[in-house]
Amino acid sequence: MDQLVKTISQTNDLMRITHEICSYFNNPCMIVNANYKVISYAITKNFKDEVFSSAIMRREMTYEFVSRFEEEKKDYFYLNIAKSPYKRRISCLICEGLVVGYLLIVDETEDLLERFTLEQFQIIEGLLAKQLVFNEQNGNIFTNSVDQFLLSLLNENISDERLLNLKINQLFRNKVYPDSLAIIDIHNYHSIDFLDDSLKNDIRYHIPNSHTMIYDGNILVFYPSNEKVAFYTLAEHYRLNIICSETFQKLYRVKEIYSFSNKALTMAKVIHKDYFVDDAKRYSLLLTFAALSTKETYIASEIIKIRDYDISNKTKYLELLYLYLKNGKSLQKTCADLFVHRNTVLYRLNRLRDEFNLDLTDANKLILYSFMSGILLYSMKRYDLFLL
Repeated sequence: MDQLVKTISQTNDLMRITHEICSYFNNPCMIVNANYKVISYAITKNFKDEVFSSAIMRREMTYEFVSRFEEEKKDYFYLNIAKSPYKRRISCLICEGLVVGYLLIVDETEDLLERFTLEQFQIIEGLLAKQLVFNEQNGNIFTNSVDQFLLSLLNENISDERLLNLKINQLFRNKVYPDSLAIIDIHNYHSIDFLDDSLKNDIRYHIPNSHTMIYDGNILVFYPSNEKVAFYTLAEHYRLNIICSETFQKLYRVKEIYSFSNKALTMAKVIHKDYFVDDAKRYSLLLTFAALSTKETYIASEIIKIRDYDISNKTKYLELLYLYLKNGKSLQKTCADLFVHRNTVLYRLNRLRDEFNLDLTDANKLILYSFMSGILLYSMKRYDLFLL
């Protein structure tokens, strides 16, 4: 143990470190980064395993593996998988609270648990996590890999627009330019066949001009917007949750576009009862009121009174107020959203004026009424209203 600790602490050579870990446990092992790319491995003499070999060949874990691992979401766990006779011990490599990679040890000798304590594993994992952080290359916009370039844009705020444009032109000179981003949540997709690349192959087949990667436990697909229709086929076949960004003209906006789209995906998963393909921009209002609802916001007493009246009498005056103001006081649009007759809307608007003392002519007050009613409706989980 002391020799292994010394090696991990004193060298930055991940291959050497991995071989030392393999020798210490007397079992094959593999180091995977936070984006599920295989960055190092070592095997024992005469070890043969088709699943292990296939991961080395592709230099990354399958989406099927990622889905299963994201489902477990533990510091470590043991995994039986199809088409392999060996269990795996898979652990998160955590540095300062962040998962920076994974250590996978194949229990070839079938006595891993008996020979080593949890503390021994944790010491090695802690040191290895620090080495991964030290070795990790900072985003480099001069990389020759499109995927690495896109990853650097996701991870960093790069301000030199001139250099970025030069790099973009170089990398995409003979390629179709991606102008949209899709985030695919694969937590509904379950498979223990880690030799199966069907999902990845189908993405490549249906969206041939795309660039894919694993990022924060999801699949990111950078694609030309005219190929969006393919996501509906993928979502239905694999039961995937997919959110699509707006079309962007400037690739260096990817970080902010990803951040917004990821929040939209989280919200969409609350609303949709089944797999879906949806547009992130539809969630702009909903995310706005979600942010406002977390802050101390003054709500006028007359708006509170409407909310309380609705709850007591099972009416929808607060909903009417919000939609009427959101629609720019358009009766036609408000009637369509509420599926009620024009006269009914006019009657209810009169009641808002007369019984709840609302001034629907003061522009400044209308802005406040709109935000206040929206915040209350969000707190009542009327999310559907913000997607109209």
